[in-house]
Amino acid sequence: MDAINWLYDHIESLDINEIFETSEEFGWIWVNRTVFSDIFYSLGFEVEEDENEAAIFEALDENEVFDILEKTFKKSGYVRVNQFLFSNWDLNFKPTRDMGTIIFIKKEFHQKISIYCQNKFGWFLKAISLDTYFKVNSEFPSITECYEELYEGNYRIVEDILSYKNYQYMSGKWEYVPSDGILLFYKGSKFMNSWTEQEAESFYNEVTLAQNN
Repeated sequence: MDAINWLYDHIESLDINEIFETSEEFGWIWVNRTVFSDIFYSLGFEVEEDENEAAIFEALDENEVFDILEKTFKKSGYVRVNQFLFSNWDLNFKPTRDMGTIIFIKKEFHQKISIYCQNKFGWFLKAISLDTYFKVNSEFPSITECYEELYEGNYRIVEDILSYKNYQYMSGKWEYVPSDGILLFYKGSKFMNSWTEQEAESFYNEVTLAQNN
């Protein structure tokens, strides 16, 4: 039996509220391989006598299952979010490292997370613009123009760093270390420097002020 095709054929019957016991107050749901069997059985899946139940679920491509679920959750007002990005907002949530986990969040909660990440981690963009201007791309006449053209308001970069812990532009690479609250900068494979929020904000303001005078 092709379990993925079976899921495609039956996913429309999934009752999100019932299977995940959701509530308006909670607003988010985690999904990984440990709940695949619950999802299938809630839809009426039956294992044939000559089939191995464990083997069926172990053979599932989790990314295919996630993609199928995403379409269904979207119809119910949920947005798919990377688990590491989510863990920066909900400090009680611990990401899984031994298996893939994704989070589905109600749209209104997703907006709150986006605003929170923009406000708390927007300094990434100033730190990256400083490294870009001084060490990576010299075509900009000032730090302000570098920041405004490449980074200002580009919060997708912030979300990518929080999700995947790194960002690359030309020869530059930045890695975020959550435990220390620092952003590391590499040029090629060589470590160049690190930034804290206070350092990035202070130096960016200092350079901007000097160039504008």
